[in-house]
Amino acid sequence: MATIRIPQERWAEVWKFLTSIGPITRIASAPIYEISPQHLEALCHAGLPFELVNPKAAETRSANAEGR
Repeated sequence: MATIRIPQERWAEVWKFLTSIGPITRIASAPIYEISPQHLEALCHAGLPFELVNPKAAETRSANAEGR
């Protein structure tokens, strides 16, 4: 599994593309998702924007945001 952040300005386009391939899992309050290797390959092939992120950092950020 890979963990990615989808840029806000293209979120709808990328999200629709990813969900057309199969289910994805949101793991933080930010637009950070866990995706399959097939999703990652398709994103790279399509040239859509995304950023690979460390899943532990994403979980920490989410927990910190909830504790505010």
